[in-house]
Amino acid sequence: MAPSARARQVMSAARTEPAAAHRLAVWYREGEEGLFQSQGLAFRWSLQAAEGGHVDAQYNTGVYCLTGVGVAVDCEAAATWFAKAAERGNRSAQYNLGVAFEQGTGTPQNYKLAAEWYQRAADQGSTEALVNLGTLYDYGMGVDQDHARAITLYRKAIEVDDHSAALFNLGLSYFKGTAVEMSVPMALSFYKRAAALGHARAQYRVGRAYMEGDGGYAKDIEHARKYIKASAAQGDDDAVALLHGWNACAHCGTAFAPKVCSGCITTRYCRYCDAKCQLAQWRARRTRIGRTTAEGAEGLVLPEEPQAVPVGRTDCNTLEAAKL
Repeated sequence: MAPSARARQVMSAARTEPAAAHRLAVWYREGEEGLFQSQGLAFRWSLQAAEGGHVDAQYNTGVYCLTGVGVAVDCEAAATWFAKAAERGNRSAQYNLGVAFEQGTGTPQNYKLAAEWYQRAADQGSTEALVNLGTLYDYGMGVDQDHARAITLYRKAIEVDDHSAALFNLGLSYFKGTAVEMSVPMALSFYKRAAALGHARAQYRVGRAYMEGDGGYAKDIEHARKYIKASAAQGDDDAVALLHGWNACAHCGTAFAPKVCSGCITTRYCRYCDAKCQLAQWRARRTRIGRTTAEGAEGLVLPEEPQAVPVGRTDCNTLEAAKL
């Protein structure tokens, strides 16, 4: 495969023009325009464009340094590049810089600065920043504790993107009665919406409601098993323990499964209906493990507390595209 005429033209300009270097980095990352795919070359050209002042390349270079794609992991360098791009208005960089300050990743932990950068990213429409800023107000970290303000931010994130963590956090506010009138049915309505979007902790809470007949839900063990199993499959410890307590089949959720697997390390479960269920669950678990390694963490689980959204696929692994 030979580089296209367009690629050759950009390559000749890339050494002196940051925009061309950024475009070339994107093409190497994706293997486009007749170029072989190379994350190492993608990082090299992204770094050159970033040093030349290209804001999207500065953000992308931060992502490469944070994730270790094309270069060794360097959280301090990542925070530095995110800061450069954030100062120039890149929304994703502002969000990631807020996470860096909140978690103390590559920079000293500073909740006040985390809140400031989340606010700037939220002002540009980042739903993740809205949720994380809401959790800071819920905890009173870097800002004065204000549950009402947190709820406002969660509602805004839901309006923009029906964000699962915002739905869960809002449900938790109704469950606890913080800045709203306590209402278990309202809490469960938000939990159920979050569960439908794949939120593990919400799935567990809905499953428990069906199991115990809470919040106006009639007891329904089949529905309970469905939600608990979905939560356990994502690694929620309480859901895993509950399934184990039921002696449920790890694959289909049938209670009091007879087959015990003493060496079931891969799946974290011990009981199955039969060898067919056991094999199916092993395969499913291995597929999930591989996908998690490739795509990165989905979210931070804080049982029974408002949830923050860490650097993940939305703002970290989705790099800026070339501006053609």
